[in-house]
Amino acid sequence: MREENASSTMNILDIDDDMYVKSRTRDGFQYSVYFQWWKRTFGVAALCLGLLCILLLAGIIGLCVHFTGQHYCDERDQLQTSYNNLTKERDQLQTSYNNLTKERDQLQTSYNNLTKERDQLQRETEMLNNKIKVNLALNGVAAQSSLYGNREAYDAIDGKKSTHYGSCTHTQKDSNPWWRVDLLDVYRVTAVTLTNRGDCCPERLDGAEIRIGNSLEDNGINNPRCVVISHIPAGEAHTFQCNEMEGRYVVVVIPGRSEWLTLCELEVYGTPAVTGQHSCAERDQLQTSYNNLTKERDQLQTSYNNLTKERDQLQRETERLNNKIKVNLALNGVAAQSSLYENHEAYEAIDGKKSTHHGSCTHTQKDSNPWWRVDLLDVYRVTAVTLTNRGDCCPERLDGAEIRIGNSLEDNGINNPRCVVISHIPAGEAHTFQCNEMEGRYVVVVIPGRSEWLTLCELEVYGTPAVTESDQLQTSYNNLSKERDQLQREIERLNNKIKGRPCPEGWKKFGSSYYYTSTVIKTWEESRQDCNERGADLVIINSREEQTFINGLYGPGNETWIGLTDFDTEGTSWKWVDGTPLTTAYWKIGKPNSYLGKDQDCVEFFHRSSDPGEWNDEECHKSNNWICEILDSHTLCTANYM
Repeated sequence: MREENASSTMNILDIDDDMYVKSRTRDGFQYSVYFQWWKRTFGVAALCLGLLCILLLAGIIGLCVHFTGQHYCDERDQLQTSYNNLTKERDQLQTSYNNLTKERDQLQTSYNNLTKERDQLQRETEMLNNKIKVNLALNGVAAQSSLYGNREAYDAIDGKKSTHYGSCTHTQKDSNPWWRVDLLDVYRVTAVTLTNRGDCCPERLDGAEIRIGNSLEDNGINNPRCVVISHIPAGEAHTFQCNEMEGRYVVVVIPGRSEWLTLCELEVYGTPAVTGQHSCAERDQLQTSYNNLTKERDQLQTSYNNLTKERDQLQRETERLNNKIKVNLALNGVAAQSSLYENHEAYEAIDGKKSTHHGSCTHTQKDSNPWWRVDLLDVYRVTAVTLTNRGDCCPERLDGAEIRIGNSLEDNGINNPRCVVISHIPAGEAHTFQCNEMEGRYVVVVIPGRSEWLTLCELEVYGTPAVTESDQLQTSYNNLSKERDQLQREIERLNNKIKGRPCPEGWKKFGSSYYYTSTVIKTWEESRQDCNERGADLVIINSREEQTFINGLYGPGNETWIGLTDFDTEGTSWKWVDGTPLTTAYWKIGKPNSYLGKDQDCVEFFHRSSDPGEWNDEECHKSNNWICEILDSHTLCTANYM
């Protein structure tokens, strides 16, 4: 029975019938019996746990793939947005560039116009100076303290500048000898020119005085003094400035001693003084001139104000564009450094990568006074330099470093002017230093006075070209504005000097010009030559008011030459005699037409009973009356003789 039970038990169990010898046992052989593990409860649990681990791992992998894909999508969207923004900024910069180009062209046009205006004002000033320089003494009456031989007082104002005794005035050896010219009216004397005797005794005039005033008391020798003559060499003429002293009498006196007084020529220059002796008509004439000058001054002031506004607007626009176009100039530069540590090239500080790790930075050996330099390839006004320090080590190495900017490569540029001394830049940070538009081609970072490793992770340079086209135009524009204003002031001053002169016979005034009407007839060329000989030119008509005025200078039916031709291009390029193109015309109906193919290159004015008259193109060899015009500032008269 026990054997059957044992046999039954053996059937239930799986027996591993591997046999091995068991040493040191009594039986000698030992059979090993193993049961199958998966048939136990904990085996099933282990299997389930393994399956769960596999499922968990698969879930984790799936999540990783999902989030990685989402991350790449977000990054792609950000890059697309950045690209779109950069495209918009590029378009805005292009628009700004185009606008600045237009403004530059406008400024160039203004510059050219102002240059023409300056040249014209200079010519007017020169002509006016030449016109108003009249020797007032030539029409005066001379007297002197006594007569030696036949040397009359008049000999000093006869216009002859010979310095020989025979052409000079001469007194006896008088005590306080004097000579005097009566100008016959009160003038503001600007200068007196005195010519000394050349053949003898020039020292006799030493200590003589020139006095100017309205008194004849003591023969005028007590009038206000212009100058004391120290010495005039033999035969020379000296001019003395009298600063517009007012007076009718100009006196030369040798005070305090007995002397012969000899004058070979005395010239007086000045302008009529405005006194209470002027008539009402003269007062009205002066008032008219004053009003015209006031209008011209106001027009100039308006032009000046407009130019100032344009200049300010241009400056603001330039500043705005400079702020918009903030470009790192170093990106296009060429870098160098004092030495190379491993493979950390100087270029790595201007590659645009702002990583602060050692691998993205430049690095020198431990040099004495180590340096790093970027060549911007052109001269710039550097406004700011931004420097990024290393983040993974040793930020203190940059303490005491200097940024220097200039155009010199002497000692590798480390002696160029200094922008800043860097006290400290924390690890991994970027600091910006203002350099106040220092000019230079080279930007250098140097650690002076010690041996050190020099490491720069990124260096950025911001600024503008040292001399831009806009700057040059603006400077020229400002200089021309100053010259124009100075010339205008000079013209006003000269105009003030010539007030009160009557117009020459045959001239009439309108606005700021004077007009001469001929009484004979000549060809167009001969008419213009006549005007030129009078210091004028054929009339140029600039407005309807002037056209109407010209129409009234002759009776209806008269035909007169004006200063308009098309010599250069038949029928298509009408120009005035000063070279300006025709803008506003008053042609007769159907004109100009070069009738029957004739060379009708000149223009005649048809005077009509109704305003404002008409123009006709005509052959230049025809004979007509003509009208000359001269600007107010070109003549010696200011009255309106209508």
